[in-house]
Amino acid sequence: MLAASPEDLFPVLCAETQTGGRGRRGNAFYSPAGGAYFSAAFPLSEEDRNFPFLTLLAGLCTAKTLETLCGAEARIKWPNDLYLSDRKLSGILTELILVNGKKTAVVGIGVNLTSDPADFPPALAHSVTSLAAAGYRAPSPETLAHTIVQALDMEIYEKGALRAVYPRYAAQINKRSYLNDKSVTVVSGETRISGTVLYVEPDGGLRLRTAQGEQCVYYGSVEY
Repeated sequence: MLAASPEDLFPVLCAETQTGGRGRRGNAFYSPAGGAYFSAAFPLSEEDRNFPFLTLLAGLCTAKTLETLCGAEARIKWPNDLYLSDRKLSGILTELILVNGKKTAVVGIGVNLTSDPADFPPALAHSVTSLAAAGYRAPSPETLAHTIVQALDMEIYEKGALRAVYPRYAAQINKRSYLNDKSVTVVSGETRISGTVLYVEPDGGLRLRTAQGEQCVYYGSVEY
């Protein structure tokens, strides 16, 4: 867990582009012009114990916002990406920091709005897309960020989404799941678990059918 001073805490921070974008496990997150890149801070109470579910909740709020604003049916790729037309559209990073001993979640979201996949590095160009590239009219970065943050704020504080495990969220995520029925390998450190994805559990775990039987994984990166 990271420590932060009160002056480091910000409600929402937005950028038009990033020169040092960071993804999960310290990986680089390429952030060219034409995207919406923003982070929002959410102070948590002792009741908000289900922090690991926050990344999927942010993905769900982002997907629903895109459906509402421009009709794009983005799919949630466990644990932290959104896909559109089999290409990556969005990445999400959540971190927990301490401010005067109080837990605060920082949610970072990047969405490709009008960027051209050809402008990405060659290693990424074939696997990314943007709303414009997929034929959708992209909202402004300000509108997108405001709507997503407002939705997350409502889920966390008004609906108590992180206070317990609620099956209704899993149902909404599985409706939009990119991985269900796909054969994957989940890599977590030295551990590799291969199988067919069945569904996302209410607590955020990914349930697989493997050669050894059903298993549920909670952390890792997905390979095909």
